[in-house]
Amino acid sequence: MPDHALQQVIAIPRNGYINRLQAWASASILGKALGVPTRLLWEFEPAAPASADELFGSEFLNAIRISREEVDALLGCDHEDLPRYLTALPERHAVVLAGHDRGEQVFMSQLQDALAKDSTVRSLVIIAGGQFHEQNIHAFDQLRREFYQSVQWNTALESRVRAALDGRGAFLAVHVRQTDRSLTAPTTRSMRHALSRLQGQTQLTSVFIAADTPDARDAWQGIVRDLGLKPWSLNEQGHDRSSTKGGVDAMVDWRILSAAQGLVYSADSSFGHEAATMIGKNKPTIGLRASSGQQRARNLLRLAHSAVTYPRRHLWR
Repeated sequence: MPDHALQQVIAIPRNGYINRLQAWASASILGKALGVPTRLLWEFEPAAPASADELFGSEFLNAIRISREEVDALLGCDHEDLPRYLTALPERHAVVLAGHDRGEQVFMSQLQDALAKDSTVRSLVIIAGGQFHEQNIHAFDQLRREFYQSVQWNTALESRVRAALDGRGAFLAVHVRQTDRSLTAPTTRSMRHALSRLQGQTQLTSVFIAADTPDARDAWQGIVRDLGLKPWSLNEQGHDRSSTKGGVDAMVDWRILSAAQGLVYSADSSFGHEAATMIGKNKPTIGLRASSGQQRARNLLRLAHSAVTYPRRHLWR
């Protein structure tokens, strides 16, 4: 990035928990490249109801958090009322980036120009739900990994992770996503083959299973046993991500996935993808997705099911 007069980056993460971590990490990496601190405004959303205090350490948060009132006072309005995309607020000495449907990455060149041309800009506010980075960045995966490693977690959450890992030894992991990514989710067969491959490479027999439904978790425990391996999971986990408990449980699962010595996951899931980023390139991770033919077949089945059930679903009318 060129010379600038910026004094702070303010990250306002959106969407689910891992999308928020991606956005926060991206903003922090950008702030570090610009030589300014990054502050955090973590707001409630139905997709991620757990508060920052329920997820992260209090001292860690207190050093970086900023309130909604402070942000709105800085901008001179409710930040949710601002237009989409890249907005300059010269009278407030601020620039706001909110990529929405287009994402933030497409605006990075324009952002660079805006900061270079206006020497009065003191604050950059980024409202995002995913990853982005400055142009021509190197080792972005490694930079995100370093950021995730720097995060201090809530004491109760971290205690649950440590209790699950204490005395466990090295293990492999499988992340099963069958709800919101069901169209592109890899087949059970392909994931089973990938897990067998990892086991052959590592000779590890312990396999942690993180799934988005109890049925998927139970099914994969059987699959892993059939391979002659030893499955384990946190059976007390809540799978309702619209609840605070479900969100905290999801982050416990993610932290455990990130500690595996190898991982099989759905490539289109940010949850699995960022766990693989945490594991690092020196350990085997395999991201899978359904083939284009399988996706077309699933879509046709979905359309057929919708057509068949339409009369019953609309009978009340």
